[in-house]
Amino acid sequence: MKITSSYISLTELTFNDLELIRKWRNTIGIRQHMDFQEEITPEMQEKWFEKLDPSGNFFFIIHFNKIPIGLIQLQDVNWESKIASSGLYIGDQRYQGSPLAFMASLPILDLGFNILGLESITAKVSKQNKKALQYNQSLGFIIDKELNERFVLMSHSKEQFKTAIEKHESFHKFFKSYSLANTNRNIELSTHNSWFFLP
Repeated sequence: MKITSSYISLTELTFNDLELIRKWRNTIGIRQHMDFQEEITPEMQEKWFEKLDPSGNFFFIIHFNKIPIGLIQLQDVNWESKIASSGLYIGDQRYQGSPLAFMASLPILDLGFNILGLESITAKVSKQNKKALQYNQSLGFIIDKELNERFVLMSHSKEQFKTAIEKHESFHKFFKSYSLANTNRNIELSTHNSWFFLP
């Protein structure tokens, strides 16, 4: 699966990407905000990848100007309760704090709510990661509950996403630049102004 635009592209994670995301994940700036903070070995990374169930996990490498810069995902989809968890990090330090994270997040939320039919998307966020907390809130996530002394659970609903698109000019402007066909689990080619999905 691939999502492309005139700005960025999201390509489905493959085995060949594992070493790159392992290096990103092991950097102090990213690792310090994760639940698992030990350094990840190549063997650990490969074992994690082999266990991923593709029917309920959607991991994408974020590219800018054809350069891989980060990872974004919907994972652990529960098809009965229509809930999934989300995550994002920009591994390339040159683009951390840039609008590129937003450009990747909006179509992922759209994919979750309007293609996969999810009712809720959650994010586990470190209390110490103030930028991530603010970023998720800017997308429409709200703090749902404290998980422990280090993390909170943030959540986003389909209705909140719809409201954010309607109320925020930047959301609405960017949202109008692409469209997603409602094809359930089989995402077929859908052309539009600047975004399209490729199976």
